[in-house]
Formats: sequence, C-alpha cells, structure tokens
Amino acid sequence: MSDERIRVEAQAIDIGLEKRAIVATGKVKTFLRSGGGTASPQTRGGTRAQPSRLPGLFSQNQDANVTAARLDYDGDAGTARYTGNAWLWQGENEIRAERIDLNQTTGDLLAVGGARSRLVFDTGTSGGQAPVIRYVDAKRVITYAPEKPAATAVKPESHLRGPQGDLDARQIEVILAQTESRVERIEADGLVTAQVDGKTIEGSHLTYYADQERYHVTGTAARPVVVRRESCKEVVGTALTFERSADTMTIDGKERRGNQKDTCRQPASR
Repeated sequence: MSDERIRVEAQAIDIGLEKRAIVATGKVKTFLRSGGGTASPQTRGGTRAQPSRLPGLFSQNQDANVTAARLDYDGDAGTARYTGNAWLWQGENEIRAERIDLNQTTGDLLAVGGARSRLVFDTGTSGGQAPVIRYVDAKRVITYAPEKPAATAVKPESHLRGPQGDLDARQIEVILAQTESRVERIEADGLVTAQVDGKTIEGSHLTYYADQERYHVTGTAARPVVVRRESCKEVVGTALTFERSADTMTIDGKERRGNQKDTCRQPASR
C-alpha cells in the first residue's frame, strides 16, 4: 500500500479509506517520503494534505526507512506510530526503540523504551541512549531523558558519546544549528559526569559550546564540581570552565593549566 507520504509492506494491512487510516502488522516495513502532500486529493474536511516532512535529523532529499512489528498510521494528520522493536534509519543515521512516533506534518519524533540513536553531523558522529529520545523540529532540539521526571534523580539515565566526550546525566539536550547539520550546544542536567581527554568532570549542570570546545560546569552543595585526572588529582569547587583547545581550567575563578604538576589527594588517616 502507498500514498504520497508513505509506502507500507506487511503481512497484514487494514485500510480505512474515509480517514486514510492504516493498521499494519507482521514484519512491517515502510518507506517515508519527504515533500509529498501538496498535490494530493482533498481530504474529507475540504483541505489538502500538508507537505510531508521527515524529522530534521534526516535529509529531506531521500526516503527514510522504518521497520517494526506494528504500524498505526493516520494519513490525514500525517502521524505514524511504530511499535515492537522499531528501527528508523536513513544512510548512517538511525534511531531504535520499542516505540517510535513520527509526525510528518511537523517533523517531530518521539522514541520510547530503550531508545538509542546514531546521528552523523558536520561536527562529528554522536551516539546516544536514554529511556526516551525526543526531537522537536521547530526548536531543533534533541532531548535524551528518563521516561518519568523524578523530583530527585537517583542515577543518570541518559548517555551521549561524541566529539564532546562521554557524557552521562539525568537529561541531555542537544541543540542543533537552525539551517546546518551541526551541533551548536549541549545542555546536561542532573548527576552530570563528563569524560574528556583523560579528565573526569562531575557536577550538577554542564553546558558545552561546540564551536569553542568550551565546557561550563556548575555544582551544588550536594554535588559539587569535582575534577579527576588519570594521575588521580582531585579538585573540588562550585563552578568550572574548561577550554579544551588550550587545556586550561578555571575553577572558582582560579586558572589551572594542563601542564601543571598533578598531586593525589591522600585519604585521611584514622
């Protein structure tokens, strides 16, 4: 079955003609098209279908592919829900989850249940995982987050690996440039741990500015900023700025350079 937005292959396909609804089950495979819709027949409400958009994480110039155990598709709204080992990919870019929701009108995406992503940007390849991955096209923001917000985070549930290093936190937001395929900024919040160039940096909140390779980390009384190096130096403060290209750190207003001799903090004697 196919229309201007989607082509569906499955073991069983039920079609509702009046509402342009599709339920497909059994080895579902779909090809999502970008740009279709403007020349489609009028819907029963008298308006033409909106142009079809893929999530802005993907190229609009080629089809994207999705496989799953089941598809629930609303052609009038341009929404598709894939459940059961859902896998969305286009070239080297891919997202996997138990469920993936797509909106071909807004270009938004929601992946729920063991969600994982591999995305290639001009600034490098990024791999992430979290219970939930959400992309909002109007804001150009990818969010890695727990399934349910908690008043007090017990453990970091989101992980991101890429040019910024290895990053763990309760929630991670990746802000993309508006018109280019590159990362502008990353915001990580709650139980933050970043591993960069042999350093482990812990804190409560981290901001990474991609074009400057600059990290700004803040802490709280419960989780101060801590820096550990391979040679086991430990520095504790409330705010840190790390300039990666110059290998300099400013901790609570005091600058430390990467070539300074490290010392180990010895455990207190009993």
